[in-house]
Amino acid sequence: MRACLESLGKIDYPKFEIILVDDGSTDNTAQIAAEFPNVRYIHQSNRGLSAARNTGAAAARGEVLAYTDADCMADVDWLYYLIGTLTSGDFAGVGGPNASPRQNLGSGVRRGRARRTESRSVNRHGRRTHPGL
Repeated sequence: MRACLESLGKIDYPKFEIILVDDGSTDNTAQIAAEFPNVRYIHQSNRGLSAARNTGAAAARGEVLAYTDADCMADVDWLYYLIGTLTSGDFAGVGGPNASPRQNLGSGVRRGRARRTESRSVNRHGRRTHPGL
C-alpha cells in the first residue's frame, strides 16, 4: 500500500483528493496512511469492496471518481489521461490499460507482476458508473 500511496502523491494534476477507505483491515493500514498527510483516511468495519467504494464516493468532494487498489501504482499522468478522455465526449465512464510496473534492477529493466487496475468515473451530468453506486 505504501508504494500505491507514494505513486498517488506524485500524480501531476492540478487539484485532486486521495481518500483511503480501510474496509476493516487487521494490518498496519492506519499507520501507513498516517505517513501521508495528503490522504484522507476512513476506517469502517468489513463490508466488502462495493461498500468501501461507496463510502469513498460519499466522502469525495470532486466531480470525478477514480478508483485503484492498494497493490497498484498509478502513473504520474494517470488522472490527466483519464479525465482528458472522460471530458472529450459524452462518456459516463472510462478505464485505462493495465500495465506491469517496471522494476529497475541495476543495469536492466524487468517487468513485474501484472496487476489489474480499475477506474470508474461519472459524466458531467452526475451519472456514476461504478456497479453498486
